[in-house]
Amino acid sequence: MANLELPFAAAMPELPDLTAALRLLVEQIPPGRVATYGQLAEALGSSHAAKWVASWLIEEPPTPRCRTHRVVRADGSLGDYKARSAADQTALLEADGIAVVSGKVDLSHYGVEKFHSNAPLQSLADWQTTVSEQVSLVLPAAIRDQLDGTIAGGELDHLVGGVDVSYTTTTRAIAAYALVDINTGELVWSATHEQELRFPYISGFLAFREIPIILPLLETVKSAGKLAQILFVDGHGTLHRRKMGIATHLGIVTGLSTIGVGKTLPLGQVDMEDVEPGKTRPIIHEGEVVGTALRPFTSKKPLYFSPGHRMDLATATELVCRLNQTHRLPDPTFWADRLSRDAAKLIQPKEE
Repeated sequence: MANLELPFAAAMPELPDLTAALRLLVEQIPPGRVATYGQLAEALGSSHAAKWVASWLIEEPPTPRCRTHRVVRADGSLGDYKARSAADQTALLEADGIAVVSGKVDLSHYGVEKFHSNAPLQSLADWQTTVSEQVSLVLPAAIRDQLDGTIAGGELDHLVGGVDVSYTTTTRAIAAYALVDINTGELVWSATHEQELRFPYISGFLAFREIPIILPLLETVKSAGKLAQILFVDGHGTLHRRKMGIATHLGIVTGLSTIGVGKTLPLGQVDMEDVEPGKTRPIIHEGEVVGTALRPFTSKKPLYFSPGHRMDLATATELVCRLNQTHRLPDPTFWADRLSRDAAKLIQPKEE
């Protein structure tokens, strides 16, 4: 069994209520002024939150305190809202004394200048930067010896795990764990866990959304004696703007050796032209090799992976290639993805 650093929650900061923080920001927009999605995202602490800000506003009707009609796009054009039409928003803005010309507001004249905010996302980003100093990109010698067959150990020596999360609604999800034979890629054992999620999806902050549902799952797996020492994670490891993707974060929280595997390239450059199936190319960012791209045997679309924690890039490459013979995803994440999706389909969506 893996030797975990407990308690799991020791390396998780207190998560802010971003919805409440965003609502307070919108309430700060005075009559006669407008703000953009991007301004609100920056006030929350990350420009990457703009897409979530827009999606929240689409669903949120205006109230006497929270005048959501005062938020527009970056070019001053009116946003999308389920609760009202463009004509409704125009009427509300004009009632505020704001001119709408050809469907746009002049931001240079009506734009709000600044917000008062504690920038909760910036605080989380700073936390990631600080904790990234704890990351180890060295595979423990005992695990290396077991992979090489130098020493024999317990029941889980030749097994690896995979975790993935699928969503039943925007705020409820199922996490799945798959235990896989490292030599055959066959599924040996599995478990799932369902719960509500309180943190939205924002690029660069996936760990804060999904680790709270993965940890209870891994506690169950650990109690069953099925927790492998190496864990494949759907999401990135050190291939992250702060070198702190979900796989890295999860490795620090649990003490496991982790590998992050993603379908999209979050940063860096890689030349995949004429790459043969089963072959890899390095991902370069600012002159440094930060991860590896693999052309799967079953797809022309590459995978991008990197070590998470207690893992080196060479071993991550060895294992991903070994377990990527029959599916686009490596077997541990393939099975975890299938298990979570199948479980999500069986659940009747709940009201959000």
